[in-house]
Amino acid sequence: MQKLNKLWIGIAIGLLLPLVIAGFYYSSTYLVYLPLKDGLKLLSGNTILMSRMAMLALLPNAVTAFISYKLWLWDTFKGIIGITLFLLAPVMFFLV
Repeated sequence: MQKLNKLWIGIAIGLLLPLVIAGFYYSSTYLVYLPLKDGLKLLSGNTILMSRMAMLALLPNAVTAFISYKLWLWDTFKGIIGITLFLLAPVMFFLV
């Protein structure tokens, strides 16, 4: 289990998991009928929807951070938390 205790693994999980969740959310909403370029243009104009989508995408990071904390994977935990805090800044920008 200690093979997974690397900072870069935490950073990779922290970056890839929100992208997967955001892609799933995008494909499961009404935006699926729009081309990706038009859908992203719509999202950039609607800050409330964009912030909700970003917050929903960041929730699995909290779960994976909790799991890595409980498994004593401290470096992985630090990577996930660091990237989550870094990605949380734009969400707060959209909410204000």
